[in-house]
Amino acid sequence: MKKLIVANWKMYLTLSQSVTLTKRISKSQITNHKLRVVLCPSFVALEEVGKIVHGTRVKLGAQDVEPEKRGAFTGEVGLDDLASLQVEYVLVGHSERRRIFHETDALVNEKLRAVIKAGMRPILCVGEPHGVRTQGMAKVRRYVGTQVKTGLRGVAKKDLRRTVIAYEPIWAIGSGKSDMPEDAVQMHAWIRKVVGIKSVRILYGGSVSAKNARAFLRAPGIDGLLIGKASVNLGQWRAITHL
Repeated sequence: MKKLIVANWKMYLTLSQSVTLTKRISKSQITNHKLRVVLCPSFVALEEVGKIVHGTRVKLGAQDVEPEKRGAFTGEVGLDDLASLQVEYVLVGHSERRRIFHETDALVNEKLRAVIKAGMRPILCVGEPHGVRTQGMAKVRRYVGTQVKTGLRGVAKKDLRRTVIAYEPIWAIGSGKSDMPEDAVQMHAWIRKVVGIKSVRILYGGSVSAKNARAFLRAPGIDGLLIGKASVNLGQWRAITHL
């Protein structure tokens, strides 16, 4: 199975910066052919980034989606719009969506099922805050397990195989302090047990950089990485994807 490297550009880049970075990434020779790369630019940049990566090994992803296709949903971007841009992957339930925009597990589940129905691949983001982590790993497993179970509720087994899960401990995101690979391995094994499908692809995210990417990618049961700020740094990106 190829390692999946997903770049979440969040709102770090302007349209022109997104285009420039995509061109440089597409020209950069990824020597490790065991990698599959997905770029998730802002909605504003999706179309232009999609044009650049079309026909290449780089895939297009979206950072979020409105589960309704059409209607009175001011400011939202629907499934038809993403499909028309040939988006293949969609992040759902990112911790920033949960924390800042108060997205519930039920809404995350609605989005995930809508993405599957539209023929795209959801990337379900789960992870615990610092307050939960300090209470011990048993508490962490219960917390994350609930996110996984609720997020995947009503999803058929055949669709679970097309679903990606990204474990991102919230306390590690943007903090510069990643989880330990051995702890992440334990959590990935737990998540895989909760899902009940051994073949489900599980990524690690949370302060991933060129310094620690190799350790995570080599760890058993970690199928790839979800990278935030480091993914908009071309030097960091090249170092990670050339491992």
